[in-house]
Amino acid sequence: MRRDPERRTVPGLPRRWWALWAGGAVAALLGLSAPAGAAPTTPTATPLPATDTTTVTLPTGDHVTVSGAGTGKPTYTVEPSRHGGVHSVQTAAGDHYVIPAVATPYLGRQLDLSLFDVTTMAARGIDDGARIPVRLSFADGVTPTAPAGVTLTAVRGTTARGYLTAKSASALATAARHRIGADVAAGRAPGSTPLFAGMTRMSLDAASVTAKTVTPHYPLYTLQVNGIDADGNTPDYLPVFITNTDSAARADPVVELQGSSERVMVPAGHYTAQTFGDSFDEQGDQSKNLTVVVDDFTVAASTAPSQVTLDLRTATSPVTVSTPKPAVQDVLVTTYYRFDATGASFGFENNQSGDAPIYVNPQPAATTGRLHYLVHWIGAPADQSYRYDVAFASDDGVAADQSYRVRSDQLATVHHHLYHDPGDDGRYTTLLGGPTDPQIAPQWGVPAMASPIPAQQLPADVTMYVGTADSGQWGNAVATATADLAGDGHTYLAGHEYSIEWGRGPIVPGLGQFTGARHVCYSCSAGDALSLGMPMQHDAVPDHTSGSALYPAQAHFILYRNGTLIADQDRALGATVTGVPDSDATYRGVLDTTMPADSGATLWTKTHTEVTVKYSPGTTGSPLPAGDYCAIQDGDTPCQVLPVLTLNYRLAVDRQNTSSAAIQAMGLRVGHVSYDGAGSSSPIASAKVSVSFDHGDTWRPAHVLGAAGTYAVTWRNPASAAGTAPMLRVRATDANGDAIEQTITAAYQLAAAQ
Repeated sequence: MRRDPERRTVPGLPRRWWALWAGGAVAALLGLSAPAGAAPTTPTATPLPATDTTTVTLPTGDHVTVSGAGTGKPTYTVEPSRHGGVHSVQTAAGDHYVIPAVATPYLGRQLDLSLFDVTTMAARGIDDGARIPVRLSFADGVTPTAPAGVTLTAVRGTTARGYLTAKSASALATAARHRIGADVAAGRAPGSTPLFAGMTRMSLDAASVTAKTVTPHYPLYTLQVNGIDADGNTPDYLPVFITNTDSAARADPVVELQGSSERVMVPAGHYTAQTFGDSFDEQGDQSKNLTVVVDDFTVAASTAPSQVTLDLRTATSPVTVSTPKPAVQDVLVTTYYRFDATGASFGFENNQSGDAPIYVNPQPAATTGRLHYLVHWIGAPADQSYRYDVAFASDDGVAADQSYRVRSDQLATVHHHLYHDPGDDGRYTTLLGGPTDPQIAPQWGVPAMASPIPAQQLPADVTMYVGTADSGQWGNAVATATADLAGDGHTYLAGHEYSIEWGRGPIVPGLGQFTGARHVCYSCSAGDALSLGMPMQHDAVPDHTSGSALYPAQAHFILYRNGTLIADQDRALGATVTGVPDSDATYRGVLDTTMPADSGATLWTKTHTEVTVKYSPGTTGSPLPAGDYCAIQDGDTPCQVLPVLTLNYRLAVDRQNTSSAAIQAMGLRVGHVSYDGAGSSSPIASAKVSVSFDHGDTWRPAHVLGAAGTYAVTWRNPASAAGTAPMLRVRATDANGDAIEQTITAAYQLAAAQ
């Protein structure tokens, strides 16, 4: 499994659910169909992947993970291939562009914008394991040859087809960086000389892209879009993203400005426009990020063209942050959340890693719809002994003075304690943080999450000084070589200290107790449909679950109804059933997971989980809160949270999930999955725990004390088992007859004999 040392998450569509980093993951559901009203005893299975997550590789080698596309509410996680900036634009029509700064000097010239349309690439299955199909054009008289990173598959005259791979794509970025550096060193504008001699254009292969058909529903009028570059000259190329702010559904064209102006036909009304540019140094690294927004301009219902000018010279305000203790900028994110007059939203974001500045142009508050502007900043000293993670929000436009001061009396101290698998050396570990701004959370969830370079070595203690000036919540997540875990947003109070554990094992499949909006319900019912499943990973904290479902090929799910098998599917973490009869039934789901041998995992390598749910139509479950998402909901039929039991383990182990104690202790919490309190209230009736030191040949019962779901568990670790990883089995029930049983191979590590 690949991990990059830096990860950033960028916003999704206005209707989209924050899947990757908000304490929930997209439901990994297997679709089953049966005739309406008939018992689904012999259903026809239509398999879906175990995770609704696709990782796209850009031609520059950067990776973008798209999560939740099947829900219609995807999010986008950007993992840059190298230190530098990334421009991310979400259009109202649904296309999401992620454009690394190293590509901007060549956009519209040798690199087509389609190469960075992540939505199209994900929809076409152009993921990390697939080739990136490209079409290339060359100048007259030039024999096509493969540019860096590209393999040609067909040549015809001055055109060619070929592909890049996830591995070869970085070669194109390296070539671009070297060429940019050479231009700057020679006193030329970046991109002045061709990226590849003789090549005039490279685009995503048209055979893989379906052209969009636009049917106008309003009278159209001419808008002339003018552009000026950072030097006051006619730009070679500027991508201009324009959206109608009366209703984004009316128009949101992308104007690729080549020269001083371009014209586009749009409905009359109010609009906003955005573009960006970059400066570079002699090493080809980004030295400055320029963002320009022109808000509230009007297209008149007139035969005379209306005009708007985007001038990169107006980006005169550097975004800077000062802190009480010394800290250097690691990550800076500026995000424009734009809401039209109907409340629909879209946005654009600039991510900057390292200390290169972002310059913005001042803007007054929006007069049509609303502009919500958010600055997110992460900084730390050279020794990374502490970290600032702060945010500043405004609904009053973009001020000319973009210098922000972090005050000590507006900070909370959050101590993050990172546990890990002994087999994980921590080289690929990132601790991410991001603000959940209450102004935009109902539609956007956690807007941006970032992690600085370098990767966090494990085990680790990270002290974060978290800003509270914008009265928002903060979300966190941890990604390691063997685990992806995300937590709910939490409100921190200035002057208070908090402690959060990550990766305290065993990390196993399971649901939890969640708060806040934009979770997906894995186990819910709605009308004659039912889904039963759970995320791949869950640690000791009730709201920590998989940020993305890992290793879907290693998951197998079976579902029974009243003892009859109705689903048996690889690559699945759950199942859906349609045509559920209007009668009581017992559903039992069985999930088996295995960590691949090349994952590096030594603990939690195999799990076997069985959940039993007593289902009674019309009475089982409690309504899922409106802010959450249920994959099976149809129309106005509300989703009901099924009474699936949850297990939270708290083993007495060190930070490598290792124990040297003769008497092993473990806290155990048994509950029901819940969303803002919505879930079963059936009393927990029993809990039993047993341990095996011989790979499951024999089992020893543990001593369990407690009641009502809270238990203290102890057992003896025999000296003969030193250096091994025991198995653990837990079974719990509630008063309604719902049950859970989980068996974990290598639940914890025993220290070697001294």
